[in-house]
Amino acid sequence: MNKLPPQEELETLNVEYRQLDEQIDTHKRDKIKLNTYLSDWQRINQEEQELLNRILSLSEGANAATHAGQALDDRELFANHSRSAMEECIEEFEQTEKKLTTQLTEVEEEIQVQKKAVHDYAKD
Repeated sequence: MNKLPPQEELETLNVEYRQLDEQIDTHKRDKIKLNTYLSDWQRINQEEQELLNRILSLSEGANAATHAGQALDDRELFANHSRSAMEECIEEFEQTEKKLTTQLTEVEEEIQVQKKAVHDYAKD
């Protein structure tokens, strides 16, 4: 027959079991904290790398901006010349349009005169 351990021994094992269980829970919590810290560290490390890349890009960009500023000045000068040329073209177009409208009106009037003459001639 199986002999049961004495009550004292059971209580001692039960206490040891609870202590081990608490240690396991503590270990699990510590592991979760450690994983959180590791994740935070990786995120911070990645953000730091992105910032360093951005700083490098900005320093390269500052140099490019100097050249771009000159290019913008050149572009503005070109735009002013282009605007003037465009305004001249628009003015010329408007003048041509007026001339053509006047000529069209004259032709339409002449057509009306010719129609009236033909109509009057046909009456007689």
